[in-house]
Amino acid sequence: MLLTLQSGCSLIKTNQEIKEIDSAVTITGKIQNAKKPDTPIVIGLFKKGKEKARVKEQGKKNKYTLLQSTVVYGNSAFEFLTEEDSYYVAAFADINQDFILQKNESAGWYGKPSALKVISGKQIPPIQITLKPPAEVSIDMPSIYDANYQQLITLKNNKTLGRILKITDPSLSHSVGQLGLWHPLEFVKQQKHGVFFLQDYDPKKIPIIFFHGIGGSGADLKSLIASVDTNKFQPWVLQYPSGLRLDLIASHSSGEINKLRSKYHFDQYVVIAHSMGGLLARSIIERQLSQKREVDIPLFISISTPWNGHKAATWGIEGAPVVIPVWFDIAPGSPYLKRLQQQIAKTPVKHHLLFSYKGNLSLINSENNDGTVTLSSELLPVVQSHAEEVYGFDVDHVGILEHQEMLDKVNQRLSEIVF
Repeated sequence: MLLTLQSGCSLIKTNQEIKEIDSAVTITGKIQNAKKPDTPIVIGLFKKGKEKARVKEQGKKNKYTLLQSTVVYGNSAFEFLTEEDSYYVAAFADINQDFILQKNESAGWYGKPSALKVISGKQIPPIQITLKPPAEVSIDMPSIYDANYQQLITLKNNKTLGRILKITDPSLSHSVGQLGLWHPLEFVKQQKHGVFFLQDYDPKKIPIIFFHGIGGSGADLKSLIASVDTNKFQPWVLQYPSGLRLDLIASHSSGEINKLRSKYHFDQYVVIAHSMGGLLARSIIERQLSQKREVDIPLFISISTPWNGHKAATWGIEGAPVVIPVWFDIAPGSPYLKRLQQQIAKTPVKHHLLFSYKGNLSLINSENNDGTVTLSSELLPVVQSHAEEVYGFDVDHVGILEHQEMLDKVNQRLSEIVF
């Protein structure tokens, strides 16, 4: 159904991106020997070769480029999405939380270090990175503490980490949201993903991380964000390529939140998510709570979230000329949804479930709905039973974001948080 909105040229480009995504391989692994659960572990994916953007190791011919990075706490899992090539993986315990490897910080790497060869279509068994104390590292790989290596594994140049934007900025526009759905790789290349601030960071204010839905962007949440008391809270927008698989987005986004926690030293934040953003947010919450470092999420509000998926995703998988990866996750009965429902039953979260119910019956949607999502999906029993509040509004799926009664309800719940 949605494919009719795309031009022929756009579909060709989408198809090309899907082929690239299908050929990609995920490098997964786990950190071992992390001594302190509240110390961030910085993990980098590197490439050795003659890239233009590179850092040289003094006295050596080898040249390395940092391609991707993430942050975890404790002996946690990590993952990187890669294309066919050879890579190196290294990590260190960032004791002083400056994102730069110091001589008093433990470090580890894959192999001796060894190249990890990635072949398209061939999955790689999970790897293990064991952190070694500085004394051992100085013997096994003394050059890692050289000045150039210290600058190699650094996150200080991350352009989207806590970047301050106005909600009206073109980077948060509706067209960018559509780009993230239909052309997610281009979206990433243009650096439209990340956690964006709307004001300078203030340690006295609790962050609220806002999630948009499928094909959405930060601009969709404009009225909701504007209603928040910014004397007590600081709104952040987590914008993501909504066409990609949700587990991949959740892993990356959880790492971005960890980077912010490490940089700004906060452990409390609120999560508010619309539509499919609720499915993503709940997975990220699970990842955050499973880490060793303590985190306090005093409030999670989902708005019109399809907890049991959407039948249109199944139809798209079965009959569309181009299949968007995220459809596999939001199709009813998908492994992602089943796992998420199990997590909801096991891990308690202060969840307020808000839903919309103003819709029309049609040949396409013969169940009661809000114009987009069926009520049976919004009100999945297992989610209702573990929610502290379930509250509905006589408005449609998109209109709820502008609905004053819903805005009042959100701010009522925010006012109950103890500072």
